[in-house]
Amino acid sequence: MANLDTKNLLIRVLVAAIGIPALVLIALKGKFLFLGLILLLVFIGLLEFSKIAKAQQVYLPTFLLILWGILLPLGAYYKGEFSLLLFFLSGFLVLSFWQIKRENLSLENMSSLVKSLSFSFLALFYVAGFFSFLILIRELPKFAGFDYRMGGKWIVFLYVSIWTCDTLAYFVGHFWGQRKLSPVISPNKTVEGALGGILGALIAAWICQATFMGFVPFNKLTPIALLVGTVGQLGDLVESLLKRSAQVKDTSAVIPGHGGVLDRFDSLIFVAPWVYYYLKLFVYR
Repeated sequence: MANLDTKNLLIRVLVAAIGIPALVLIALKGKFLFLGLILLLVFIGLLEFSKIAKAQQVYLPTFLLILWGILLPLGAYYKGEFSLLLFFLSGFLVLSFWQIKRENLSLENMSSLVKSLSFSFLALFYVAGFFSFLILIRELPKFAGFDYRMGGKWIVFLYVSIWTCDTLAYFVGHFWGQRKLSPVISPNKTVEGALGGILGALIAAWICQATFMGFVPFNKLTPIALLVGTVGQLGDLVESLLKRSAQVKDTSAVIPGHGGVLDRFDSLIFVAPWVYYYLKLFVYR
């Protein structure tokens, strides 16, 4: 078992050593490179969500979900927030029509079709929608008339904040955790670990402001750090809830040693809409 753990740790470290610089570089470059990354993550994320649904005997129109799901980040990239909302609403209409007009619709299977429709709505909103807000954050400075490179730094700031939050939450919870945060959903998470995660996000904000985020005062970064430390950790719990309901350990094995896209990006996508509206209302208003 020790050899297996050591091998898994080495794989995790190797993937992180390659993946983290790649994610940072793509965020800084932006444009079609970042759009392509989000489209790929949405595609894989929707496949993973369909797998979670299938494990609960709920079958989703995966092809239709993916087709509509990729329209959301595309709309966010080219036309911004309004287009994202438009594709949300039209996606709900298309999915509703597809379920209502299914050939095998009957009174006996109506309950399962309602579940399928509900899961489809959630998939479109949670996966494609939340990932699309990363596009909006990346493009916000350009839309607001500021330096386009700022958008890349905001994404990198989110990366660093979430990674630091997760790391400190793990170590504080491991060494000092006593009170369970949500024992049914995630038995290993503790209140002390969650507080450590909030502290980690604040430390990350301070370090980032002192290095590459000097164009933003620390008091403007603090609310984002608090969002990461609270909403981001809630996003991790929500994803754990989805997995536990489906009785799966990871959403997939697409990232060796780390699980699936939804496993690795759960906190980031959950906090992205809140960060976007904070930036729009208080930083780039």
